[in-house]
Amino acid sequence: MSLLKIFTKRQIEEVKSIRAKHPLAQDIFSKMHLYKGVSEYESRLIELVDYFGYEKGAKAHFCRIYGGEAMPIREKLGLSLVEMMIMNMYASFNRMSPDRQDMYYIFDYIVKKAEATFGKRENISVVDFGCGLGQIGIAFCLAGFPVYFVDVREEFLQFTEFLCSKRKIKNYKIVQHNDLRTYPSMDIFNQPVRVIIEWSSFEHFYNPLTAFTWVKDLLVPKGLFVSTTAVLNWTDQFKEEIILDAGERAYNILSSEEYTNLSKKYFAVESPTGSIAKLLIKKP
Repeated sequence: MSLLKIFTKRQIEEVKSIRAKHPLAQDIFSKMHLYKGVSEYESRLIELVDYFGYEKGAKAHFCRIYGGEAMPIREKLGLSLVEMMIMNMYASFNRMSPDRQDMYYIFDYIVKKAEATFGKRENISVVDFGCGLGQIGIAFCLAGFPVYFVDVREEFLQFTEFLCSKRKIKNYKIVQHNDLRTYPSMDIFNQPVRVIIEWSSFEHFYNPLTAFTWVKDLLVPKGLFVSTTAVLNWTDQFKEEIILDAGERAYNILSSEEYTNLSKKYFAVESPTGSIAKLLIKKP
């Protein structure tokens, strides 16, 4: 048997092993992959063509670029800033992909924890806070949870609604708030909120500490707060990424003792394997 065949067989076994450990996440990832005749990445590109039309949407493949080079590329492609942002994010990644150390690897764990604490999924409201293009919230919708998509950008929420309509999702509500200094009124949420997801969003708020307080006040006792900024084990890589993405001021707040102590005061902290995210459980 050739080395190529041995290596391929080993890869296949590894994929099977991953899927076996995360059956719900794998099922949701499969449901998010709409166009089955092509790869999951190509399927996302087709969705961008569906949304923007061929003339613009076909440029999405060239939008997967960050940093200083993004602006001249955007100008050459003739795209607005928000069009470039949507194409960049949706073409670059799916947060439920097993190829990323992302939500895929803790999704089953979060769902089981929520069910064990609160019962049936249809009674467990989830808030995708700073949802961006809504991939994580969509995953929870497809798993049977009612979801509130919350973001400051109307264009992101419109694209999220498009993705929901493509998947015939109806168990959701769109919530737009005014700016990064304010938060939605809690009266908007007509069901007790039992799970809040904050995935790479707090660093973009003017004051992550007030955003955290809003989350703490909205969650019911024993509610789950999944966060990529709270109580992190900061490495040089995480520090560099936050500063590059949101600036040194955001890093200083998120890595401060004040933020860590505030988190631990109101939440018990768990560190699920396979992700940088923390699972914070609100103390009774």
